Amino acid sequence: MRLSSLFRTVAFSFLVACGGSDGTDTGECVELCSDAQAGSCTSIQGSCTTFCNALDSVQDESGCTSERASYQACLGDGADVCDNDCDGEEAALEDCLTDFCAQNLTNEDCQALASSF
Repeated sequence: MRLSSLFRTVAFSFLVACGGSDGTDTGECVELCSDAQAGSCTSIQGSCTTFCNALDSVQDESGCTSERASYQACLGDGADVCDNDCDGEEAALEDCLTDFCAQNLTNEDCQALASSF
């Protein structure tokens, strides 16, 4: 399935997540995304704001809130976002969102997430 493969290729390299006290703050997501783009350590392209807002919109319905929080905590736990090895957390978030979006292909937020890669 193309959407699944898209998410896997990207490895949600970013969901460079999304931070705040519960690990899901959209503002911190945008900051981490921008830093990762500047450091060339993410596959996310385009607007980090669009990406993070879409992630924010689907995280509860998709059941991916804890995966997002874990990934963001990993990315934010270093001197530089590109210094962190968060492959396990990234894969868990990717898998969770892929499952949800593969069943919700017409969801505008899923489409925004897919077009970010």
